[in-house]
Amino acid sequence: MKAYPALLICLSGICSVTVRAQSPGDIPTVAPQEQVSSFGTIGVASGQTIRLNAANPGAQEPGLAACKVRLQLVDDTGQLLKEMAIENLAAGRAASLDLARPAAAPGIATPQRIQMRGVVRNSIPAGPLPLGPEIPVRLGCTVIPTVEIFDNDTGKTTIVLSSAQTVAVSETAVSPLAASIRP
Repeated sequence: MKAYPALLICLSGICSVTVRAQSPGDIPTVAPQEQVSSFGTIGVASGQTIRLNAANPGAQEPGLAACKVRLQLVDDTGQLLKEMAIENLAAGRAASLDLARPAAAPGIATPQRIQMRGVVRNSIPAGPLPLGPEIPVRLGCTVIPTVEIFDNDTGKTTIVLSSAQTVAVSETAVSPLAASIRP
């Protein structure tokens, strides 16, 4: 079994990838991966909306797989409050997920603030790994996330967060020609 070292560009850093082919002549492939990035919690008060944004600043490249992204807003206990799946966040495009404060706490006796955070899940598709001088290898799309809080009445932005942390890169399936990712 032959091992091929390569680099995988992550949303917020660099991960190493080792790809193994089972027999001579096999084309090394990478198993599907999911990268999870999260912001810290932020308080959202009555009359405010939290918006989770994701932008794909990349150039359109022929043969590049769809940029699958899931945007999630969760509370401080990790409970999912709202989610949006994007099958292909095209190069040069952005998407947003909004949650107004009243909708964030159904059945809760109106606390002053609710702590929430944004989570971005970026799927890296399975496929052959191009080897050669083009390393670092770009296996998925680049997604730049931000969180903003704005006033419902005026639309004025109160705060913008732009430093998400990559919290997980995991295989979503096992393949005979699998890559092991070590962040």
